[in-house]
Amino acid sequence: MKSKIKQLINHYFKAKKESKNYDFYPNHIAVLEKLPTPYSRIIAIIISLSVIIFILWAYIGKLDVLSSAIGKLVVSGYSQQIQIYEHSRLTAIHVKNGQQVSKGEALLTLDILGVDEEINNLKNKIENLLLLKIRYQALSQITLPDTFPQFNLLNEKNKESILLSYKKEKDEFDASINNINAEIETNNKNKLLTHQEIDSLNKLKKNIENRFNIKKTLYDKKIISTMEFLENQHELLEINRFIKRKSSELIILSSQEKKHIKERDRLEKQKYLEWYDKFKQYESEIFLYQQNLYHAQKRQQLKIVRSPVTGTVQELSVHTLGAVLQPSQAVMVIVPDNQHNVAEVNILNKDIGFIYPGQKAVIKIDAFPYTRYGTIEGTIINIAKDSVQHEQLGLVYPVLIELDKQAIGEDEEQYQLATGMSLVADVIIEKRRVIDYLLSPIEVYRHEALREK
Repeated sequence: MKSKIKQLINHYFKAKKESKNYDFYPNHIAVLEKLPTPYSRIIAIIISLSVIIFILWAYIGKLDVLSSAIGKLVVSGYSQQIQIYEHSRLTAIHVKNGQQVSKGEALLTLDILGVDEEINNLKNKIENLLLLKIRYQALSQITLPDTFPQFNLLNEKNKESILLSYKKEKDEFDASINNINAEIETNNKNKLLTHQEIDSLNKLKKNIENRFNIKKTLYDKKIISTMEFLENQHELLEINRFIKRKSSELIILSSQEKKHIKERDRLEKQKYLEWYDKFKQYESEIFLYQQNLYHAQKRQQLKIVRSPVTGTVQELSVHTLGAVLQPSQAVMVIVPDNQHNVAEVNILNKDIGFIYPGQKAVIKIDAFPYTRYGTIEGTIINIAKDSVQHEQLGLVYPVLIELDKQAIGEDEEQYQLATGMSLVADVIIEKRRVIDYLLSPIEVYRHEALREK
């Protein structure tokens, strides 16, 4: 190696010495005769190698293709926004900004307009309907009201009211049935008397027939006169006519008895069916009003606004007692405790096809310049199934990124991340060769050329 260097140095000085001899040569002869300097060859070789290395690097080397998305830090459980359920008036404030609250702790007390009156009205309706239901249930099932468990839960006044109304309606029904039964009994007595009369008339008829037969024999023998025979015959005809009339009366009485029995059965069936229908009607109405009462009581429970999670009160927006609050009005935010921050970013529509869960991302917090405090690595954990409209970016896909750490900075100087900090997330969506970047304008020109009319 030393000999080669020495040889090059000797060759250099020799060439330099000889080059002086060519100073007075004509130019074209000097160019032909003069030996080239070794530096020109070295420079040519270096340039050639550089070009070759650059071409190889452009062909083999790859660069990261990044998708940048803006967003902010949110808690993993999301902050809970407290909203008003319906039109109400503020009567008490139990918390203040920055206060720690437990799950279920009272935040506000409201006066929901009209809910107390509605509950009292529904309770009165249910109570009145319950009295009617018990009455008609007892009537339809032919039993006493005090046999039902619901009856024993009533106060004495309502118990007395049910028993009186039950007795009144039952007595009216029994009176109608008793009237019909009395008519049936009277009819049976008349039937019995008519039977007895017919039996007596039949016995009398036999006697008259015997006398008629005897007199007929005597009349045939000319022993008695025609007048006497005709009188006896008239007597027989009269008794037969009288028996027929009584038999007709008996048929009428039997028909009337059947009619009364049928009327009694019809009245009983109609009345029991009417009572049963009223019982089911009031039972259905009670169920309906109980449902309405349940919903009204649920609304009444909303008078006290409670914290859904354990956390810290922020953004309290109501401070005036008696203020009228509107439905869906946001009054405060509860930031959950023991929750770590995640990055929520908006991926552009053109990049979403290359984003998938588990993909790595680099997070740059705007509050801490990355050139000084560095960046935070993260992993995509969730991608929205549908896009949302963003005012500046158009249609975007919300994406959640899990952070590898919850602080930023050097080891000696660490700063905790706070919810709401703005950030930029760079997601590596692919790797691309350098030569592709260089050739992409030519490729675009090739695809778009020769399309003009």
